[in-house]
Amino acid sequence: MKHHPFRLAAIGASALLLAGCGSAGNTGGSNSSGSGDPIRIAIVYGVTGAFAGFAKDFLTGVNAAKDSINAAGGVNGRKIEVDVLDDKSNPTTGVSVLTKALTSSNPPDAVVPGGVSTEVLAMLPAASSRGLFSIAPASDPSINKPSSYPYHFGTFAVPQQNLTAIGAGFKANGTRTLGVITSSDAFGDAVLGGIQNVAKDAGVKIVATERPDPTSLNFDVQYQRVMAAKPDAVFFDFASQDAVGRLLASRVTVGATGTPVYGGSAAAATPLGKSTDPAALKSCQIPVYRFTIASASPPAYLAPLLKAFKGSKDSILSGGLGWDTVKLVALAAQRAGKDTGGKALAAALLSSPVPANVLALFPGGVGYTKDNHFPTPGEGTFGQVPCGATLQDGQWAQVAS
Repeated sequence: MKHHPFRLAAIGASALLLAGCGSAGNTGGSNSSGSGDPIRIAIVYGVTGAFAGFAKDFLTGVNAAKDSINAAGGVNGRKIEVDVLDDKSNPTTGVSVLTKALTSSNPPDAVVPGGVSTEVLAMLPAASSRGLFSIAPASDPSINKPSSYPYHFGTFAVPQQNLTAIGAGFKANGTRTLGVITSSDAFGDAVLGGIQNVAKDAGVKIVATERPDPTSLNFDVQYQRVMAAKPDAVFFDFASQDAVGRLLASRVTVGATGTPVYGGSAAAATPLGKSTDPAALKSCQIPVYRFTIASASPPAYLAPLLKAFKGSKDSILSGGLGWDTVKLVALAAQRAGKDTGGKALAAALLSSPVPANVLALFPGGVGYTKDNHFPTPGEGTFGQVPCGATLQDGQWAQVAS
C-alpha cells in the first residue's frame, strides 16, 4: 500500500492546519463538526535534531494507522488528517509551534505535544489550558495528573513498569550493585526514578549515578566514574538514538565491556546493531514489549503496521507508539460522535476499556480511569533481548535464552 505523505508544517507558516474545527479557546467544551469534516491531529515532534530517529519511526506508525482507518471509511464517516509540526527537538521551540497552532482560527481536534518527557512537560500546559485532547508516548509520572491535565492520555507505561524485565535480569544474574548513566533532563529524571524503584525491588544497591548532558560528544568521563565504583552491572538510557550509540562507544573506550549493561526503553527503540561496534553490545540486554519480537503467527490487526516496517532495520517500538496514538484518537472520536472537544473525547476514552486487538503495545487492551490516564501493563507484556539481537522488518528476530 502506498503511504500518503504527511504535511510537514514549517514553524513560520501562517496557516498550520485546515479549516472547519471551531474555536481554539473552548476549554474542553463541545466542538461539533460536520459529518464530512476530517478529524485533525497535530503532531509536534523533533522531526529534525536529537529526536529525529524516534520521530521517523513514530510517524511511520502514525501513517500506517491513519491510512488503514481511512481506507476502511474513516471514523463515523470522517477521515483522519495529520499535520506534523517540527520543533527541531527543542522544547522551547515546541511551545512556540504548538501555541501558533492552537491560537490559529483552525485548531486541531487532538494534539501530540511531543514524543519525550522533556517536550511534553514543556508543551502540555498550553494544550491543557485550551481544553484540547492530547496524547503522547512520554512516560514521566508527573505527566499523569488528571487533576491538572484532564484531557491528556499516555500511550506508554511509566519507566518503572517498562523496566520490569531488567529487575528480573538482576535477580537471574545475581546482580547486587548497579551504576546508572542517564541524561540531565526530564527524560533522565523519569528514567532515574524508574530504575531506582526497580533496583530497590530487586534488592540491588545503586553505587554510582551520572547525569551528563545528552548532547556531549562522548560519555567517557562519566562511564569511568561509574566503573570506579565497581558495580556488578550498569544501566543507561537517553532520549536520543545518537546519544545511546555514543554511550555504548564510551563503554568500549573505557574498557568496560566485561561488566554487564542494561539499556532502557529508548535504547530498546534504537537499532543498536546498525552502526554500533559489536564489542559494545557484549553482555548487554534491553527490555522490550512483546509485539516487537517476531512471531511465526503475527496478529492480523497489526498487518498494516508490520507492512509499513517491511524491510526496515529500525525498531518497530516507536512505530507501535505512533500506531497506538492514532488508534486511541479514533476510538475516542468514534465513541464521542460529532463532538470532538477535549472533554467529550476524554470522557469517551474513559467510558469503557480499550478492547483487545486495537493497540500494538497492549494487545489485550487497557483500561484508563479518572485517576490514571496512563496504561497499566498486563502480565506478559514485556520480554528481554540481547542488544546484539537482529532487527528484521522492525522486529527482534532472536530473543535472549
